[in-house]
Amino acid sequence: MSADIELHRILFNENWVDDFKQNKERIFAYIEKLYVDCCAFTVKHPYFGFSFATFIVFSVFPILIYIVFLVASIIVIIGGALCFGLLILFFILGLVGLVILCDLFLGCSNINYNSFIDGYIKTNSIELFNFSKLSNGVNEDEDASESQFIRELN
Repeated sequence: MSADIELHRILFNENWVDDFKQNKERIFAYIEKLYVDCCAFTVKHPYFGFSFATFIVFSVFPILIYIVFLVASIIVIIGGALCFGLLILFFILGLVGLVILCDLFLGCSNINYNSFIDGYIKTNSIELFNFSKLSNGVNEDEDASESQFIRELN
């Protein structure tokens, strides 16, 4: 029986208090296993914290500020145009954050955030293109005639 089903059976049984007392070591072992799995995930994906921080900055924080400005504009008009502009700005930032979050968790796009960030940190440049040259000075993706034509143009 899997650990999730077993935990569900223990917690949602009619005698769940007695079951909890009898199986508390197993429940704590299950919680510890979840914690270890979470730690293993963060070790395998070191930029997950960066992704979560991006979500907080671009989604949660702007939405909270949006709500605060919305309440403030309803209660007291604080320079209507400025308040309305800030509402729109933070709403757009919140939507951007939600798109980033959906992309991170659902993997809808082909962007690999980890290698993107890792490449930027290691080389201080974004590794979107491969500029590595072969020993003869020809790019890997182009043939010799194209390379010769480009050299003649320069």
